[in-house]
Amino acid sequence: MPNQLEGYESVAERLEKFWNMYPAGRISSEIVYQDGQRYIVKSDLYRDINDLIPFATDFAEEIRTSANRFPLENASTSSIGRSLH
Repeated sequence: MPNQLEGYESVAERLEKFWNMYPAGRISSEIVYQDGQRYIVKSDLYRDINDLIPFATDFAEEIRTSANRFPLENASTSSIGRSLH
């Protein structure tokens, strides 16, 4: 049975690579939607802090449940990780 996590990089590892490649870069995240139960976050990556157009963008959605008590934080981290992918 193959290891499904083989080659997986955590968001922290992806962030470290981003900052090494683009030390003057920028990461911008915004809440696109939230109603207290459902959260959608968009993250944009810029190679330079002065860039007007991001080179990568992605979204993440999380829903508050008894097992997911921090959906906004999880959506934010996930959207950054997806953008970095």
